[in-house]
Amino acid sequence: MEFSELAFHQCLARPGTIIDVGANLGAFSLPFSTWNRNRLIAFEPFPLIFERLKANLAEHNGGTIPATTSLHMAALGDTIGTATMRVPIVEGLGWIHTWASLVKTFEGLEGVSVHEIEVPVWTIDGLGLDDLTAIKIDAEGNEIEVLNGALRTIERCRPIISCECEERHREGVSWYIPGFMRALGYDGWFWYRERFLPAAALDRRTMQVASPGGMPESDPYIQTFLFVPREAGHMRHRLTEFGPFCMAR
Repeated sequence: MEFSELAFHQCLARPGTIIDVGANLGAFSLPFSTWNRNRLIAFEPFPLIFERLKANLAEHNGGTIPATTSLHMAALGDTIGTATMRVPIVEGLGWIHTWASLVKTFEGLEGVSVHEIEVPVWTIDGLGLDDLTAIKIDAEGNEIEVLNGALRTIERCRPIISCECEERHREGVSWYIPGFMRALGYDGWFWYRERFLPAAALDRRTMQVASPGGMPESDPYIQTFLFVPREAGHMRHRLTEFGPFCMAR
């Protein structure tokens, strides 16, 4: 098996609940929904995409969404309430739903207009979970708020976490989140050239270069960080089937 973010979750899967933050069309929710030892809670705040996510999940599971899967048309953050989600509309391309964000304004981008939608915001701590084993986060710059709203649950349940941390979405996020997780007793890694490197080894000048319009340009472009509880050495050992853990490039 080649390494991927999904492979990370599959390799370290344990019985319990998985949360998919920013489920979009279901790239992760679809496989998660078929894992028979897990319950899935998926969040997608954009109404149009939420309906497509529901249809995709039903089709993927023989016409019916499994009883172990629950979907919520909501964003996640650090406070329960509502927020404005901005969806960019690019001239000649239309709606770019994968860029929808609670924190980005898209100001100054030529040929880009913005559609605003008020969406409900939940917190992971508000779910009151005692069996959370994994979280996947893709929140287009809102990852810090998602994690702040999950603090008590992370401390209680010690889930594995995959999280996009991109400077093009929010300056400073690629160092803030690894530091936040380190303070919670987690080690952070990213996959680079057939090996796992520590989060601190990220070279933003060569690994996260984006165009003025915000598109990734560096090759490879590192966007996903992987977090494993420091006490779970056996999990890190299981990941070595993909490649070694190294301290430097």
